[in-house]
Order: sequence, then C-alpha cells, then structure tokens
Amino acid sequence: MKKFRFIPTSIFFGLIVVSSCHRDNLQKPNPPTDSVSIFGTMDSSLLIKSITYSNADSSTTLYFFYDTAHRKIIVSLQPVLTVGGDYSDGQEFSYDLFGMLIHITGKFSAENDGYFSSADYVYDDQHVLKSANTTLFGGLNYSASYTKTAVAGGYLLSELYASPGNNGYTDSNYSAALINDSGRLAANYTIYNTTAEGDLYNTSPNGDTYFYYSDSSVYDAAGNLSKRLQTYPPNTLKPDSLVSFEEYNFTVRDTKGDQLHNLGRILFNGIGDLPFSIIDFFAGELSPLGEDGMQFDKYPALQTTVIVADSTGIFNTTLHFSTPAVYDDKSRLIKYHNFAHFSPYVGYDLSISYYK
Repeated sequence: MKKFRFIPTSIFFGLIVVSSCHRDNLQKPNPPTDSVSIFGTMDSSLLIKSITYSNADSSTTLYFFYDTAHRKIIVSLQPVLTVGGDYSDGQEFSYDLFGMLIHITGKFSAENDGYFSSADYVYDDQHVLKSANTTLFGGLNYSASYTKTAVAGGYLLSELYASPGNNGYTDSNYSAALINDSGRLAANYTIYNTTAEGDLYNTSPNGDTYFYYSDSSVYDAAGNLSKRLQTYPPNTLKPDSLVSFEEYNFTVRDTKGDQLHNLGRILFNGIGDLPFSIIDFFAGELSPLGEDGMQFDKYPALQTTVIVADSTGIFNTTLHFSTPAVYDDKSRLIKYHNFAHFSPYVGYDLSISYYK
C-alpha cells in the first residue's frame, strides 16, 4: 500500500511516479474547462478543481485540469488554466475512447533516476488489462503481462514473475486479483518462492520457501468498502503459520459525498483495483487501493477501526479514528479530516474546491 506524505509522494504522481504523453489527432475545438460532462460521467458542477492536503507543519495543493477534446486529465502542483497550459511538476493522464487509462506522462522540475517517467496500459476487447509498461527517468524499463481466467462471480487476473536462483532452482512470485461481477476487487494474494543458498528462511529440503500474503475486500449493500481483511505469516521462518485479521473496518460511512470516489475511479480507470507491483506506483491515493481511496470508497468513512503491527511486526494493536466530513449547500464534500495510515498516524485535512 502507498503511504501519504507532505508533499504527497504517492498521490497520482507524488513527485515519484510519472510518464510520457499520448497524442490524439482529434480535429475538433477544445471545450471550456467546465464542459457539461467529463468522459460522459461527471456533471461540471462536480468537477474537482483542487485538493489541498495540510497538517500542522505543511500544506500541498494538487490542481486538476480536464482536457475533454484530447481525453486527458492533468494533475499538477501548479494550476493549468488552458489546453496546452504549462506546468513544471505533475502528470498527464491519457484515455481511450472507452475512458480506460492508457498512458501517463510526468514532468518534474527536479527529475531523479528513481522517478518513473512513463506508463502504458493495454486492454483486451473486454477492457481488462493485458499488459503494463513503466519507464524510469534513468531509462530502466519494467514490463508485465496478465492472464485473465473466468471464475464464478467474476474473473481472476494473474501475473507470474520468475527468475533463476543461484542454486539451480527458480525463484518466482505469483500474484492474482479476483475481480467481481461489479468490476471491483474482491480479493488478491501473492505467493513468494525464494531459493537463495544460505537463506535462513529456507526450511524445505530443496531450498524452496513459500510465503503467502492475501487481502480481501467486503462491500455493503450501498457499494461502500466495508472491511479489508489480511492474511500473512507472522513467523517468516514458518511460512505456513498464517494468521488472518481485519485490518480495516469502516464502521460508519456517510450517505453522500462521493466526489473523491468518482475522481479516483475516473483517473485510474482500468488499473485502480489491481494490486500488482508495476501498477502500484501509479494508482495513487485516490484509487480504490490507495489509503485515501479506501476512506472514500464509496462515501466518506466517518469512523474507522485499524489493526496495526507492533515493533515485532505482529498485527495486534487496534486503533480507532473519527474522520468528520464537511459539505457545501450542494452536498458536495469540501473538507475531510483523515488519519495517516502509518505511524505515528497524525491526522491531516483535505480541502476541496470545484470548478462551479
């Protein structure tokens, strides 16, 4: 999971994740910023113009510009006022005719070889991800392919990564995500196989050791994310010593204020529910898997219970958070007090402005 930082390091681009520009040759006039709809999904009065993240020590604002003619959204640290307007730090999201995210490009005033500069996504004819590719500013490239398998209640999307071990065996990571009939993540798991010689974790005669981690999501009748469950081996020397626990329980959610939820769904359409490592860099905080995204999936969580790990890595400490929401006279979310999902769990505020 991605963590929140001031300045954000994982919200859409976080000054860490970026990409390159897909150009569409559409010969039609550029619409005004507050056009009636964006990708056919959002009324202009619901278009988020900016989100300001602030705590006692700092404040950072993300600005959103919607270029409907070219099917792009720019998320930047500087306001973009017109189509083709310039900015020095941000990301440009490009979409196909179906509104699926196909490309991300990034631009930063201070580039770093460890920052991702581009991402590309390819889908099948059912709009299910087939492959992903990312590139760092230093030129290093990562690619992955995904296999879709139909199962009862949805489909399984999986990835197998394998590399030769130094002892004649093969190391591998197998990750899979179960997507339900509603197109939402129901469960995901990863099995790690390591074979390194001399590794204390290797307990099998042939040197193989398997670690299993999984998460599952529970939704209520209104479509809200209700719970996130996790299974993991608390003792890495005993990979079959699995423990399951309720990591997140969103005990109270509001019945309005889905603007951030909708924005996250549009921004990361096609990849937001997929917990694969190559995608995790780009599916930002407002994606369904992001820490903020969980709070706003579907309506804002007003009370949340979280189980966190102690100093030995055992998840045994329960924390309770109250996260109030504020609305304007149009029932739009304009302010929210969240909590950081990592120690010391310091609270922070989100302030939201709209185009109309």
